[in-house]
Amino acid sequence: MTVAFSNRNFSVAGKSGHISFVSAVGLDPDKLAFPKQIHSGHVEIVYHPGIFPNTDGVISPGGSFNCSVQVADCLPVFLTNPKSRTVGLVHTGWRGLVLKILPNTINSILQIGESLSD
Repeated sequence: MTVAFSNRNFSVAGKSGHISFVSAVGLDPDKLAFPKQIHSGHVEIVYHPGIFPNTDGVISPGGSFNCSVQVADCLPVFLTNPKSRTVGLVHTGWRGLVLKILPNTINSILQIGESLSD
């Protein structure tokens, strides 16, 4: 995994800020799964790009779409299965933890046939 920081100014005005950032790092903004976070326990399995209301985590089976979350004092949790190329990204704060966002994420991964051992 590579983590980098930048002093470049990216707009943070909703989805347009994500599009600027995603484009700048060489990914396709038309394949962006953008959750409208509400500090919930809800995780969405995404089969198409777009905006996903009332969602704090997105899982892309086969890695067909770029997953995104916004964080400030919360943590992003990254998930990947190198065999199936499934990826996920979860916005994890104290409210989400209380609402079982991580167990919900694991259950969602299992529902699509992923193996936790992979």
